[in-house]
Amino acid sequence: PGAVAGAEVFHINGVPYSKLEPIGRGGTSQVFKVLAPSRKILALKQVKCDGDEQLLEAVTNEIALMELLKERQLNAHIIGLVDS
Repeated sequence: PGAVAGAEVFHINGVPYSKLEPIGRGGTSQVFKVLAPSRKILALKQVKCDGDEQLLEAVTNEIALMELLKERQLNAHIIGLVDS
């Protein structure tokens, strides 16, 4: 359900997201347009930490900040975090 036939599927905490197309790339990450099981179009950021403790800490801090902004309802004008 929700999957696109023939599309690569990312599983995040057991939830399948069908990869539709790449939409951005940086030094350590890629961003893809994906289709959630709910049929909602989302952006998925894939980060390659490769054992880099500083990068892992930075990504963990980014996730914590996004969760805090969502909790305090201060994320109206920034991208929302769905899962991590």
